Amino acid sequence: MMKLPMIVTTSQGGPYPDEPFQAGYSMAMIQIKLADPDLTTQTFVVPAYSASVPQLDLIAMAYGWTTKVLHTQDEWSCVLLTRDSMISCENTEG
Repeated sequence: MMKLPMIVTTSQGGPYPDEPFQAGYSMAMIQIKLADPDLTTQTFVVPAYSASVPQLDLIAMAYGWTTKVLHTQDEWSCVLLTRDSMISCENTEG
């Protein structure tokens, strides 16, 4: 999943445990994507540590998305994110 080497993790001689660092990094990358006002897609799928799925759900809700776990294998889950339909309660009359 990681495309960049995490040189600050213990496996690379750094001070931070690998799995929590990578889990936090991956949640941050998803949050950045969901916060993008130019994001036009209504659904997409992401891999996530299974232990991070509840956090991913909170992040998704904060940006008007829902999550659904499609598949779990070992410590990984495949998660579908879907943009919620929002109904405006604002008065649009002139």
